[in-house]
Amino acid sequence: FFCHVFHQDYVLKKGVDAKEVKAEMLRILDSRGAKYPAEHNVGHLYKAEEGLAAFYQRIDPTNTFNPGVGKLEKHKRNCSCC
Repeated sequence: FFCHVFHQDYVLKKGVDAKEVKAEMLRILDSRGAKYPAEHNVGHLYKAEEGLAAFYQRIDPTNTFNPGVGKLEKHKRNCSCC
């Protein structure tokens, strides 16, 4: 088992689309099988994997406590649980 977590900050040239650079970097990481973010969970910046998304939906079925986490929907969910 090997875990290597590192942080990098990037300075881009004026006029470079930062969102596109990030998207391309994430495509490269995805192609390598990387899991991210490794340290602080997905928050609102990254898409939650299927299992994690299901976990979030299970523990907060009405989407009340942290809407939008894991790039999930931000609106309230209707459920038959309560």
